Amino acid sequence: MIVEILLEEPSMENFLREVLPKILPLDYVLDNNCFLRPHNGKSDLKKSIPNKIKVFSNYHEPVKVIIIYDQDSNDCKKLKKTLIALCKTSGSCAVLIRIACRELESWYLGDPDAIEMVYPKFKAKNYKKSAKFRNPDLLQASQELKLLIPEFQKGFASKNISKFISVAQSSIEWTEMTWNPTTGCNKVSAGCKFCYAEVMTRRLQAMGIDKYKDGFKIRTHEDALNAPYGWKSPKIVFVNSMSDLFHPDIPFEFIQKVFGVMNDCPQHTFQVLTKRSDILLKYHKELNWTHNIWMGVSVEDNKVIHRINDLRKTNARVKFLSCEPLIGSLPKMNLKKIDWVIVGGESGRTPRLMNEDWVLDIQDQCEKSKVAFFFKQWGGTNKKKAGRILKGKTYDQMPSVEHLESMLF
Repeated sequence: MIVEILLEEPSMENFLREVLPKILPLDYVLDNNCFLRPHNGKSDLKKSIPNKIKVFSNYHEPVKVIIIYDQDSNDCKKLKKTLIALCKTSGSCAVLIRIACRELESWYLGDPDAIEMVYPKFKAKNYKKSAKFRNPDLLQASQELKLLIPEFQKGFASKNISKFISVAQSSIEWTEMTWNPTTGCNKVSAGCKFCYAEVMTRRLQAMGIDKYKDGFKIRTHEDALNAPYGWKSPKIVFVNSMSDLFHPDIPFEFIQKVFGVMNDCPQHTFQVLTKRSDILLKYHKELNWTHNIWMGVSVEDNKVIHRINDLRKTNARVKFLSCEPLIGSLPKMNLKKIDWVIVGGESGRTPRLMNEDWVLDIQDQCEKSKVAFFFKQWGGTNKKKAGRILKGKTYDQMPSVEHLESMLF
C-alpha cells in the first residue's frame, strides 16, 4: 500500500521529513511508498484535493491518503465533515483526515532541548522548571518563541529544530526499537489481563494498517523478515512486542526463519520475550543461539515461577526475566544462569498496584546474585507522573560487556 500525505505548507513537510523516518513502520520509506505533498496554504490544499483523490484512485496499487489540515478558528467536526464529503465525490481510495488543533511550534516548546541545539542562547533548563511551559498546547506557541528568540523563523525552525526532536522508536525503556515478524496472541496467565499489545492492535486495525487487519489473531509476516538487513547502524531490538514468538499457533518453521535472520545480523541485539516457556524449552535445541539473541520469560507472580527454570535449561547465551506487570511478590528466586531482571508496575485505566517491598526484594536478590537489575516504571494510571525512581535513583543496569565477552571467549 502507498501512503500519500497532503499538507498545507512546506514547513510541515520539513518537520515530517525529519520526524517520520523515526516512527514509520519499517516497511514504509519516504519517497518510496510514503510521500509528502505540501501546498501553499489552506485554499491551495482544499482546491487540489478532488484532483489528487481522483489520480490516487487510479493508481496501480491501493493508496491510503492522509490529509493534515489546521483547525484555526474552525469547528473540527464541521471541517472534517466538509473534507470527507470533498474526498468522497472525487474517488474511491481510503482517506484519513487529521485536524491539527495546535501550532507546529507547540511541539518545539514541548522539547526545549531541541530548541537549544539550534538556538544556543535559549537555555532549556530554565524553561523546563517553569510552570508556564509545562503544557505548550495552552500557549500561543509561535508568539512565545518570537518573544523568547527574536531571530526565530518558521521555515528555518521546521528544517532544523525537527532534526533534534526526541521521538523514540520504542517507548519501552529497555530497548531501542521493535520488530514484529508475527502479530496476535491470546491470554495465558494473570499478567495478560490488560495486554497493551491487544489494545494497540485494535487502534492500528481501526487506523486501517494492513498488518493488523485481522485484529489480534495469530499471523506471520514473511515480508517483515527482510527489515533487519536494512538497518544501517547496530540496534537493540525487542522482537514481537505485538505477539509471542513461541505461541503454539506459530509454525516452528517460521520461528526458525526469524532465528535465521537474527543469526545473519550479529551487529544487532535481539531481545525475545515469551510467556510460553514450555514451547521455548521444547524447541531450544533446534535453534541457533548466537551471542546477539537474548532470551527472556515473563514472570509476573509466583504462580509462573516455573518459567525461570524452563529458561535456565535453554541454550540461550543471555537469559533475562521480565517481572512486569509485577502483581505479586517473588521471594527467593533461583537466579542461577540469569543475566538480567526487569521490573515494572502495571499501567492503564485500572492497574493492579505494585508493592514497593516486592521491588526492593527483587533488587536485593539481584544484587546478591550479581545480576543486572533494571527498574522500568511504577506504572499506575499516570505512569509518566509516577516515574521510575526507586529509593532516590534510577536503575538502568543491563548485562555488562565484560559478562557477555566471558561467554564468548
